[in-house]
Amino acid sequence: MKKSWEPIETDFINTIKSTSMSKSYKIPLLWAFYNNGNIKLKIDEDDIYNAFKEFYEKEENAKDLENQKSTQNYKNWSKKEYIKLAKDNPIKHLADKTSKYFYKENNLFCISGILEPYIHKKEFIQEYKDTIQSLENRYFKRETNNIKESDNKYMELKDLILSFEENYNENNTQDEKLRQEFTNKFPLDKLSTLEIERYALGKQPDNLCWWLEFNTVPLGSIKGGTAKKFKIYYSNKDNKWIYPSEFSNVEDAWIQLRKSIYDFIENFKYEKYELLNSYSLISSMNMFKTKLLYMYFPEKLLPIYSLDHIQKLLSYFGCLDEEIKDLNIIEANMKLKEIQDRSIEFKSWDGLKFMRFLYSYVFPTFNKEENINDEDIVEMDGEIIVIDIINKVSDYIKNQGYNYTYNQLSNLYLSLKTKPFTILAGISGTGKSKIIRLLADAIQADYTLISVRPDWNDATDLIGYKNLDDKFIKGQLTKAILKAQQNKNKSHLICLDEMNLARVEYYLSDYLSIIESRKKVGQDIITDNIVEYQENGENIKLHIPDNIYIIGTVNMDDTTFQFSRKVLDRANTIEFSDVDLDNLFFEVNEKVESLNVSNDFLKTTYLKTMDIEPEYREYAKEVNKKIIEINEILKKSQKQFAYRVRDEILFYLVENKKANLLHEDTAFDYQIMQKILPAISGSEESIYQVLIDLLNFVCETNTIDNIEEATNYLKETKVRYENSANKIIYMLKGYQNDGYVSYWY
Repeated sequence: MKKSWEPIETDFINTIKSTSMSKSYKIPLLWAFYNNGNIKLKIDEDDIYNAFKEFYEKEENAKDLENQKSTQNYKNWSKKEYIKLAKDNPIKHLADKTSKYFYKENNLFCISGILEPYIHKKEFIQEYKDTIQSLENRYFKRETNNIKESDNKYMELKDLILSFEENYNENNTQDEKLRQEFTNKFPLDKLSTLEIERYALGKQPDNLCWWLEFNTVPLGSIKGGTAKKFKIYYSNKDNKWIYPSEFSNVEDAWIQLRKSIYDFIENFKYEKYELLNSYSLISSMNMFKTKLLYMYFPEKLLPIYSLDHIQKLLSYFGCLDEEIKDLNIIEANMKLKEIQDRSIEFKSWDGLKFMRFLYSYVFPTFNKEENINDEDIVEMDGEIIVIDIINKVSDYIKNQGYNYTYNQLSNLYLSLKTKPFTILAGISGTGKSKIIRLLADAIQADYTLISVRPDWNDATDLIGYKNLDDKFIKGQLTKAILKAQQNKNKSHLICLDEMNLARVEYYLSDYLSIIESRKKVGQDIITDNIVEYQENGENIKLHIPDNIYIIGTVNMDDTTFQFSRKVLDRANTIEFSDVDLDNLFFEVNEKVESLNVSNDFLKTTYLKTMDIEPEYREYAKEVNKKIIEINEILKKSQKQFAYRVRDEILFYLVENKKANLLHEDTAFDYQIMQKILPAISGSEESIYQVLIDLLNFVCETNTIDNIEEATNYLKETKVRYENSANKIIYMLKGYQNDGYVSYWY
């Protein structure tokens, strides 16, 4: 493209060039806009039908239709069938994923009017035509998932290979000896009886984890993070073994971890790949697992241990997003190895040579932020060690002169990870607003403070409005969304301060509804549009990006508005009411730097229960039994909840188990406090009985019938869900004293 082109022209063409295609259906749709050189901005059903029919009448273009039972009869199709195919597939995809340029208008499909000044330019028309032709060539020559000789990228790759071969003079013999030394020291058939000291860092030198991380760097680096990534290690500082909190002692933890590792390797060895996701204890140990497998099976895998890097490389070699987005680290690595083995250029190379070529020559052709050395692989790896980040955030906040507990920070993290809308409730001055700002500073997230006013009775101040000149005046939330969209890899925390000074259902109703429309599109999570407006002749459509997190603060007193179920069901309500006034001074260590943490740290993992990984589903089922038991109690006073609340409790508990942050009882205690109790209010006698039954549930007894018995029971007995028990007693006292139950005051 010419340097004199406007940025909008270049961006539009690049958007089309980079579109993903699992089927060929976008190609005839784009040809319909081309219109034999007279580009149209709006095409109707006749234009679409004619373009599709002409395109698929050529048998070489019709493989996608012939290979699916539902479309095999395409030769007999009428206009109706072709239009349905277009609307259900390319039109929907382009309108959803590239709404900046494509949109639907009744029965028309349209290109944005911002391109009107360019569609008659000869250079633009030719570039548009060449781009569609290139898409067509690329798609129908992609059967081997490899780069074809007709592509410019192939010529670029040939040049890279020639340059690499001229400069590459390494002999991998020493590296292979190093690998064999490892397998001799840790024979595969002896792993099932390996002693903990021979595995873990901290007790003995020359252990398996030390070998993988420090002594075999030429075979691919997994350096970085902390020893927690190996699940078990010996802390010389604390003079004790550190192991997952779900186990009562290190011996039990090691027996289970060793068995998981050994069974995982055995299943890979015998190609039982469908069982590789069955080991929840090691599910987060991506780099460790992949390198360990490579050490024993270098003919099956490559010495590349970052899923993010492998996905980028698979895309480079022509794999579609739809093919790779759901692959785990092992599947993705094997797919890249398969590409190497099938390629004439690479199949004679060993894995180490191919890895060094990719990192030294291919990665530098990507964007600068993706250009890394293999020594620094772990710094950009998708495997985030959550517990390590939480501890560093805690250190940073203490260094700023504030003190929040580990449990408070872990709970806030899990709440935001579960859903990007959280409420912090408590008496005035407990640090609700401050913790949001401190968290943002600690992880180098953007931060926006929005102070709610008592006169807000609609979304005008948040979303925006049209003035008398019909110009759209952006609201504070809209401005924050636009800023967040500029850097999708950075989290953006919005503090909605004193959010119940006005009725939340009035001014936040648009957000509360739109947040429930979240869906996964490739690697992104998007929503329906929250606002549409025109600016400089351009039709702007904004959705809520997946790096926006709204945290509302609430003062728990009778001077503010209460929340409806619509609000409470959509949020974790975290109470900040306990104040330690004795904590007047505490020691601040030397300066602690903030962390540059990507949005993946907070980004939601699960939108529906089917998103939960197979290895965590049994655990989710066990949690769900307790949820059902609670819901049966709530039904007695018509306070039961539905799927949304159940799902979000499950997501919170599964995220906690994956990250190994809180004891499972502590995590479930938080969820009773944050998802169940806030919604219970009223003066009916049945509510009093519901609270008594809930109290018996959290205390694991059936002997409590009144407040006095409950108070005495808690004094004499350590209960499983202590915070919830104390809160329920507080709510019961409200009923006893005022005839009214409320979580809030």
